[in-house]
Amino acid sequence: MEPNRFRQNETLYFVGILFLLISLCLLAFTLYITPFLLLKWVYDVPEFLMNWVHWLQRNEGYTDTFSRTLVFLFFLMATILSGFIAYLCSNSIENRVFTPQAREDNIETPRERRDRRDTYRLLIQIILIVLFVFVGVAIFELLIYIPPPSERL
Repeated sequence: MEPNRFRQNETLYFVGILFLLISLCLLAFTLYITPFLLLKWVYDVPEFLMNWVHWLQRNEGYTDTFSRTLVFLFFLMATILSGFIAYLCSNSIENRVFTPQAREDNIETPRERRDRRDTYRLLIQIILIVLFVFVGVAIFELLIYIPPPSERL
């Protein structure tokens, strides 16, 4: 039976869960605002994002593209940082629960090698699918774009 992870360190457990939830919420929010910030799609986003972009343009003198990218990178880095903190908390608890067993030989078994290769293959497939969907949406947007009529003076 697996040992109770909560009893190993209650505070670290709560901090890890809290940062995991923060990371997941920030990830969802970052994915929601990505088309607005990077592709300049027009849809309903929180007003503080537009205010922040305009503030960077007005006060710091950044271009529209750079200020949008900067806001996007802020949320992306916050997501990655909170996810990394959750990962560190989880690993700390794991190391307390499962003490490292000394292995006589550091050679991987064929099954371990195959499992790792399958995991990497699945990860690459997921990343490629996400990239293809993103590129497909961008191409679709370019295909259906109708330029506004030009005004003649």
